Amino acid sequence: MNKRKYRIELEETVRYRRSAIVETDLSEDVFNSLLDVAQRSDHPDDVEMKLENRGVKVIIKFSNSYSSPFDSEIEIDDYEEV
Repeated sequence: MNKRKYRIELEETVRYRRSAIVETDLSEDVFNSLLDVAQRSDHPDDVEMKLENRGVKVIIKFSNSYSSPFDSEIEIDDYEEV
């Protein structure tokens, strides 16, 4: 029996849940609008920066640890013989 070699391509999706504590005197409507803008960020640090730029005080920052995802999914996209 001949052995064959394959290259396997996969996509890994990893999700993290993070929280921060903030303080603000913005109204709830304005704060919600700001959160809508902030959630279009690419990184938790960007969210903090957008909040702080609007006068929101970040008391406890989002964690930057990538060691413990709360969800992970792997999907094999393709394979081919090499």
